[in-house]
Amino acid sequence: MSVFYEVETKKEKVNEEELSVACFVLLTNNSAFNLPEGENSYSVDLLGRPMFEFVTRVCPTRPVTIECREEDNPLDVIKPYLRDKELTLVLYGDTPLLTKGNINNILNFVLSHELNVCKLSRGYVFKTDYIKRVDEIFAPQTYFFAEEEFNHPTNLKELASISKTLERKIIDYHLEQGVRFVDTGSVYIEGDVSINSGAIIGPMVSLCGETKIGQNVKIGAFSKINSSVIGNNSVVGSSCITDSVVQDNCIIGEGVCINSHSFIGDGTKIDNGAKISETSVSQNVSIGEDSTLKFARIYKDANILPKAVLIGDNTQFARVLKNATVGAGAVISAGVAIPENGNVAPLSIMKKEN
Repeated sequence: MSVFYEVETKKEKVNEEELSVACFVLLTNNSAFNLPEGENSYSVDLLGRPMFEFVTRVCPTRPVTIECREEDNPLDVIKPYLRDKELTLVLYGDTPLLTKGNINNILNFVLSHELNVCKLSRGYVFKTDYIKRVDEIFAPQTYFFAEEEFNHPTNLKELASISKTLERKIIDYHLEQGVRFVDTGSVYIEGDVSINSGAIIGPMVSLCGETKIGQNVKIGAFSKINSSVIGNNSVVGSSCITDSVVQDNCIIGEGVCINSHSFIGDGTKIDNGAKISETSVSQNVSIGEDSTLKFARIYKDANILPKAVLIGDNTQFARVLKNATVGAGAVISAGVAIPENGNVAPLSIMKKEN
């Protein structure tokens, strides 16, 4: 008969470098998820990451991940990979709510109580020397540490519930860092997103991938930003930015689309409806509304007026040099370079001479 202990541990700041612990994350597939053939429940997408990565990231040392069956003996699974560490931590890849603080508390508890085996509700901590000598786990006691963190989904409905919990945790973390949300219930923020203090995030905003939001940035309602950098003090209207960098003090209007590894330099202003792809824009540039830039290079202090079209290709860029102006509705083709201080008349068509 098992004896269960609810453990209250003193939260202490732990120097992870001083922890002598080897970490394992066991990856078990749950067929109840009814996923397509070749997909596994432990790697299902959860706020932009495979579920098991939420577990590997809370391990105090780099873990070994091992695929196994739920019914497999954990000792048989991990013994071929044991390391010469004082402790061996075994977790499962379907407990994405775990936190570093809880794991560190568990390890401190095991050390302070000199336990050979600490059975968790979903995992174990072993004294490594002990498990090298045994073939079966003898653990009549189960210890509970912040038990809600060990919740693991057994079907897609439970996964959705855990996803909602993670979303709330992510929002709470950013609130504690000094980020303001106009409507916390309508934003979507993935786990790898970082937001600096003073930022204001509007309703229905989606921040995905490894997006980084600088200090005092304002993100307007319905914006979608994926794997991009938004620099300090910039303002983004209701726009879409993907795989791109927007530096400090920029103003991005409504309905702007910036993608495909574009770069927007300090102090640049982009008006409503502009489309920018595979383009590099230098400092203090002005880009008019409904302009289109693809494979373009725009230099410092240039001025692109509304509805201008600059289309290069992957071998020849359309270029506008320092302090030049491109008139409204003008078209600049691949290989054309507007000279420094140059002025292109409205509705002009500039093609490279053969």
